[in-house]
Amino acid sequence: MNERPLLLVGRLRRGHWVALDVVMAVALCSLLVGGALVTGRPMSVPYLLGMYAPLAARRLWPVPVLVAVCAVAASSVAMGVVPTEPFPVGDIPDAIRSLAWPQPMAVTIALYTVATSVRRGPAVLYLLGAGTALSVAALLARPAEEAAGAVVICWLLFVTQWVTGLVVRERRLFMTRLAVRTARQAVLEERLRIARDLHDSVAHSMSVITVQATVAGHLAEERPEEARSALAQIEQTGRAAQAEMRRMLGLLRHDETDADAGAPRDAPGLAALPDLAADAAAAGVEVALEVDPGLRLDNGAGLTVYRLVQEGLTNVAKHAAPTRCLVAVTSAADGIRVRIADEGPPPGQRRAEPTSAGGHGIAGMRERVGLYGGTLTAGPTPAGFEVLARLPLEGR
Repeated sequence: MNERPLLLVGRLRRGHWVALDVVMAVALCSLLVGGALVTGRPMSVPYLLGMYAPLAARRLWPVPVLVAVCAVAASSVAMGVVPTEPFPVGDIPDAIRSLAWPQPMAVTIALYTVATSVRRGPAVLYLLGAGTALSVAALLARPAEEAAGAVVICWLLFVTQWVTGLVVRERRLFMTRLAVRTARQAVLEERLRIARDLHDSVAHSMSVITVQATVAGHLAEERPEEARSALAQIEQTGRAAQAEMRRMLGLLRHDETDADAGAPRDAPGLAALPDLAADAAAAGVEVALEVDPGLRLDNGAGLTVYRLVQEGLTNVAKHAAPTRCLVAVTSAADGIRVRIADEGPPPGQRRAEPTSAGGHGIAGMRERVGLYGGTLTAGPTPAGFEVLARLPLEGR
């Protein structure tokens, strides 16, 4: 579920933030200039505008804005033009009253922006430069014993806001890197899924084509009609494989997946199992297909069952044909069960090769079932070989 951004922060673009900075700068300029005029200090108005007007562009040019604000602030402090207490603050110690100075306020805002925009090394130099400029100006304008407390308070203010800006910048960088890693992981997972589907589809089709080509080669001269039938089956299987490859590769160009099931909307499912049985029959495997008539699966689960049966029949055709095989898809109390059991090769004939040697068929099947939290067992039986998978599906 997607979380809605709080206070529309996630929807504000750079132009919106710059507009807000302009509003802030105008508001602060109006407030401070009005206070200076009310208190009878019109000479400080140009300096106040010089410190706060540049803040409108602080996101566009953070370093030039900091330099300009520091220059005006330091000169105003050194010349004593801008008042150090523009508003009456009562009997408060001078060091604490320095927090109400217009100069530290403007420099703090500019420093925060630099800390969020510039690399850590240069940002440290800008912090030291800004703090030193204001400190020197304060020491020149007042006796050292009077200015020392104000300088310490200003440095604490500058460092605190600079650290806050640095934390914000590091968090932004972390979130950006996290988004990049998440996107790359999603791409890798999608590639693995497509590669797994391609493996299952191509392996099944190539097994059928290889068997039919062998049959056609043996019967080409003695029984040409059966050879032509085998060639026709090769053509049909090849066209079907091409269509499925185009469908899966099309996922790389279009959004054709089911958001809930994580599978293409037109992905093969239970309804396509008879086609697999027909292909296996053409490869010499007599399939007895049993599917619960009331069983309904979503796209993801249906595709998983389809791929399990496809890979199982491909292995039977490769290692035990000609033989008979039972494919049963049933609904049980603990989920969906898929059973693929063959009777082994004809008497006196061994399997073409060990099922565990080479390839990734059983491992791929186990991985598919594991995505749903299910289990898969595969191994020889007294009659042949059996694959049993359990999918603990909900809402079936």
